[in-house]
Amino acid sequence: MSPENYILLSSLWVLFVWMLSVVTSKIFSSLRNWPEFWLAVIFAGFFTPTISLLLLTIGMHAPADIAVFKPITNLPFVGTEQNGHISALMQFAVPISLLIYFGGTIIYLYRLSIGWRQLRKAVLNKSTKLIHGNNVVFTDGNEAPCAFGVFKPVIIMPTALQAQLKPKVLGLILNHEAAHIQFKDPVIMLCLHVAKALFWPHPAIHALVKHWQFAAELRADTIALMGEDKNLRQAYGQVLVKILRTYGAENRRKEGKGTLPCPSATLNLNNYRSAKMRVENIMNQEEGFFKTKRLKVGLYALTCVALMSGSYGLVAAAGPGPTSDRDAQPIVRYPPIFPVNCVANTGSFAASVSVIFDVDKTGKVENIHVTSSDNPCFNQATIDSVSQWKYAPVLNRGKPRKRTGVQSMIKFMLTSD
Repeated sequence: MSPENYILLSSLWVLFVWMLSVVTSKIFSSLRNWPEFWLAVIFAGFFTPTISLLLLTIGMHAPADIAVFKPITNLPFVGTEQNGHISALMQFAVPISLLIYFGGTIIYLYRLSIGWRQLRKAVLNKSTKLIHGNNVVFTDGNEAPCAFGVFKPVIIMPTALQAQLKPKVLGLILNHEAAHIQFKDPVIMLCLHVAKALFWPHPAIHALVKHWQFAAELRADTIALMGEDKNLRQAYGQVLVKILRTYGAENRRKEGKGTLPCPSATLNLNNYRSAKMRVENIMNQEEGFFKTKRLKVGLYALTCVALMSGSYGLVAAAGPGPTSDRDAQPIVRYPPIFPVNCVANTGSFAASVSVIFDVDKTGKVENIHVTSSDNPCFNQATIDSVSQWKYAPVLNRGKPRKRTGVQSMIKFMLTSD
């Protein structure tokens, strides 16, 4: 299978996983608010091609006798063996595509590094304050309240915003960010942003990451507002809208700022449906649907099944491996050197020499013997030539074996100057 075909099949697999997850979340609406569900979908979708590529790299293939997928060697509009025009086009299309891909990846990573440095600068050399059991760093910048950090995460809170908030509402905002820290959301978000940079041409990963971000926000809202009354929930919602309008991701894009690896600061209010769902979640005083350990174990099991089946499918699509038997096949055949001290026969050929030889497990030719020759003067030149040949060795149940009794005929041609 060519690299182009493999990339196409991998993209189709990711698209299939994304569409299946969207349909499943519509049937079971509670899954939309479950960040682990979307994280499992991302993991199954984008790690499957990586695993299958590693399996193919180490020489693992689907056995021909149990493969349930038809091997694919040429896909329409992708294979280049049968059309010279397409082949010539691909010679230019491949390097241009790689240039565009790496250029886009660099831009994504550069914007991410700008946002990371901005947050890092905001907390560098600043002391933290313990408020409601949370480590908080107050800044004078224009960062949104967010949880930031990998090993020692803290909550970033703008001083200007903190001065406008009532103590109870401030406590809810801090509890919201503390929930992100509890579930390792800052680390997960950083990894997802890197994944978006690596797979940026595929629209499915952008959609899946947005689903995860939204579900993580709903979970943090639910935890922060647990047991609170309607009035406090309404005040929290009003502050949230103000924060998103002031510090949201859309405003950062308009101002040409970097991407913040920070859960709260990545959202905006442009998506009316998502904004409506979040407001309804904030005003809902019920505890909501919390996933049990049994459901999580089931989700992990389904993810493993998806990884194994998807990886096997891509490996099988690449074709059966070396499990089927195969005879020795020539790879390199060096033509013989015409001996200057020999007298050529009369007729079409200067000489015709038949040989028999063995091919060892590495594909090397050995034990060469001349079986027939119409001009013995050419025998040594024939042996010297055949001794340099290289073969693909015999495969028996996937293992290389020695092949004996390989026969070949060498004909020395007469050429006119």
